[in-house]
Amino acid sequence: MYYCGIDIAKRKHDVVIVNETGDIQGKPLKIPNTKMGFDELQNALAQLEAPVLIGLEATGHYWLTLFDALSQAGYQLVLMNPIQIAAYRKSGVRKVKNDRKDAWWIADYIRIANLSPTDQQAPILLKLKELSRFRNSLVQRVSDLKRKVISILDRVFPEYETLFSNIFTKSSRALLQEAATAEEIAAFDLSELADILNAASRGRFGAEKALQIQNAAQ
Repeated sequence: MYYCGIDIAKRKHDVVIVNETGDIQGKPLKIPNTKMGFDELQNALAQLEAPVLIGLEATGHYWLTLFDALSQAGYQLVLMNPIQIAAYRKSGVRKVKNDRKDAWWIADYIRIANLSPTDQQAPILLKLKELSRFRNSLVQRVSDLKRKVISILDRVFPEYETLFSNIFTKSSRALLQEAATAEEIAAFDLSELADILNAASRGRFGAEKALQIQNAAQ
């Protein structure tokens, strides 16, 4: 059995392969984070005379493409938290020079820790998790912006919120793009105001609603 440690970075990845006693096999590699680099790594792995277990750190999002490429090629991989490797390196379990690359520490750790391969669905689950977090952050930002808009309207036109079921409906937003204060709406041409509301509401609002809004503004 061989053990391959990959130290993930943005542009290039360091690769070290060790045998069952922890001795480095072949020359350590530095592969670019590209398809060409992945092919170079797979060519090196194909030269091994026994199965290989590959360990790599979950560093940012840079590991995703490599994990997917190696999984598709049929390799078993162990996804690791960088904190695990940092703790192992400081543990003193292995008395080696401090100038060893992190890739060696990853390979040696999966060699002695008897770790199980990571589910190949891990990247998909992570992407879904990140997408959910991103959506939640957008929802929070939109909510914050809406609160700020309401706060401003309460100061410049406090009656405005009574004129629509929701001040963020398409009709209301179309109006606020043209006039944002009571003074501006009061001075607006009534027929033009009716046209804006009619177009935005697809005929639901018209002259009557325009007059109601302008009276409230005045």
